Amino acid sequence: IFVCGWSYIGVPSKSKQEVGESFQRWPAEMRFISPSFNQQGWTDTFDLNAISKGTSPAYSLHSEHPSGAEYASYLSAIVETNKLHVRKLTEVVSVRDIGAAKELPLFAVDVRSVPSPEEKDVSPEPTTETLSARYIVWAAGEFQYPRRTDTTKERKEGEEKKSDGGEEVTRESMGWEEKKSDMGEERKKKMEIPGSELCLHNSQVRSWAEIPGDEFIIIGGYESGVDAAINLARAKKQCRVLASTPCWNTKTPDPSAELAPYTAARLRDVTAPGFPSPPELLAPLR
Repeated sequence: IFVCGWSYIGVPSKSKQEVGESFQRWPAEMRFISPSFNQQGWTDTFDLNAISKGTSPAYSLHSEHPSGAEYASYLSAIVETNKLHVRKLTEVVSVRDIGAAKELPLFAVDVRSVPSPEEKDVSPEPTTETLSARYIVWAAGEFQYPRRTDTTKERKEGEEKKSDGGEEVTRESMGWEEKKSDMGEERKKKMEIPGSELCLHNSQVRSWAEIPGDEFIIIGGYESGVDAAINLARAKKQCRVLASTPCWNTKTPDPSAELAPYTAARLRDVTAPGFPSPPELLAPLR
């Protein structure tokens, strides 16, 4: 069993839950930093962005750095071609270890269907179903589940839903408060930034060019922070990047500790002399 994207514990989905949902939610300008190249006929190696042997996003999409929407279409094609069993609009309620000691692992996964936004008012109460699996891969990433403080508006909407008899989606219902209770007070303080409810996480941005405003501060560097700065600069918006590490100047054999060549090249373009709205890069800052 692979738990991916919006199949997660405790919170009803508000999305259509298509294959590649996380990629569908990327900002319009976001691209893969790893290049795709159709090397079939040249070598036996994979396209860097391929997930199935004999396929290539470069060939299917004719794109070296696919967008999120493009890559989601590639994933959908893989699912259809290989007739993979994918359950959409499904909520994972719990995962239990039911395997006996010294035998192969065995898990029980309790799931239930979640109605789509269009069906929510007419669908019957969902029933829980238990699936069994030897192995489980949890592939739900940080992009869809940012740790952020609810805004006043979100809290108000949650209270209204609760007063109407609906289920309130809160940080507590996501298990966040429970996790925090196991931490020391000092660590709790470090994990929350006062005023974070005033910020916009990049997973909430549909397009950097269309976001309201002309001046921005970006907290955090590396790929996502620098990508935001590049796209804001290209949209002729002023921005400052506040980072703990001057990643734009870091050169190391470890590719996870420096900017990808694709990102670095785009950053050079928007910081070159004569560019009308170059980003201001500030580091190290804590």
